[in-house]
Amino acid sequence: MQLCFLFLCQLSTVSLFAFAVAWLGKVFGMARLVNGSMMLGTMMHGTMMLSMRRSRPSTLSSIFRQLCPRCRMGRIFRPNVHWGVDWGAYWGFPKTNDCCRVCDLLFNREPGYFLGAMYISYALGLALVAALGAIVWLLTGWGFTKVVLWALVIFLPFAPMLTFLSRVLWIYLDQTIDPEMEK
Repeated sequence: MQLCFLFLCQLSTVSLFAFAVAWLGKVFGMARLVNGSMMLGTMMHGTMMLSMRRSRPSTLSSIFRQLCPRCRMGRIFRPNVHWGVDWGAYWGFPKTNDCCRVCDLLFNREPGYFLGAMYISYALGLALVAALGAIVWLLTGWGFTKVVLWALVIFLPFAPMLTFLSRVLWIYLDQTIDPEMEK
């Protein structure tokens, strides 16, 4: 049980989502991608297939994949993975792009722009620690102090993902309330 939980903790939200979508598509056989098009339909006495162009990704999918809220194609964060001999595969905290490379949407509109993301991060962190605490308490029956401490320890690996998620949610919320129009 603990080994399974540790394995799930190490999977990122994006890879878990991508795995679930691929698995559901394979199990139900409803759709497959061919040359950038979604192919839907049935095979009856030959080949009868309906072709639809790939539509714009959903908002939820774009949030988890950290894509631009306007075009849903550009990345919000620059990858910060270095394959150097000295430091291995990771070096530092990924940086936010100044603007989308596809549609030129400004991600960091003004100084202190991500202050609102701190409130989102706090609320999500509090909810996650409470949920983890409830799970630990249900599984172990420990006292309040021990449960809170273990919930915080289990939460720590999720803190960077929560920071990215809260920034993305803030950008999406800001674009919903006060959209920046295309130039």
